[in-house]
Order: sequence, then structure tokens, then C-alpha cells
Amino acid sequence: MPLSEAEGHPYEVLASKYRDKIKRGELQPGAKMPTQRQLMDEEGRPAATVQRALAKLEEEGWIKAIPGRGSFVLDRQGQEEPDLAEQVREMRGQLAALTERVATLEQER
Repeated sequence: MPLSEAEGHPYEVLASKYRDKIKRGELQPGAKMPTQRQLMDEEGRPAATVQRALAKLEEEGWIKAIPGRGSFVLDRQGQEEPDLAEQVREMRGQLAALTERVATLEQER
């Protein structure tokens, strides 16, 4: 079933769908994720979208890709997701750092 573009970037929507499956226990720790080809066929998405979605899930610690074997669901038991306030603080810090870097670069001109 194709995903709605209104829900966000296609890779983010796909990553969210599989993140939710993991959270609900539909995909248990140690379970093998569908292959890239399977995801392309099932979700009607191009390879780049599927690759980005899988990379995002791995970056977030939901899955681990093992070359030649596939991607597997990680055990996140005991790991809590950062709360929204913490995420906002982190993003504000990143924004402040970027603003400072841009100001420095503009002064060097």
C-alpha cells in the first residue's frame, strides 16, 4: 500500500511505519527485517527511499544491518526515548551552534 506524501518525506513515513511495528511488538528483537527488494515491492517505493528509511532506523538504534545477512531488529529493552523537552533543548543547542558558525563565516568575508 503506498504511503501518503502528506504525512512527511516518504523515507520518514516508511521508517515511522516500521518503528511503530517494532514498538507494538509486531517485529521482535532479533527478527529479520524484510529485504530492501521486499520493501520496495510491498511499499511501492524506490530503492533510495527504502535505503534512507532503513538507514534512519539504524541511526535511531531500532535495527542493525549486517552486510550479507540483512537487517535485524535490536533489543531496546531498558532504553527510553528522549522526551520531547530534551529533544527541543538539543535542537536549540544545534541551532545556536549553526547560527554562530554562519555568523563567523560571514565575518570572514
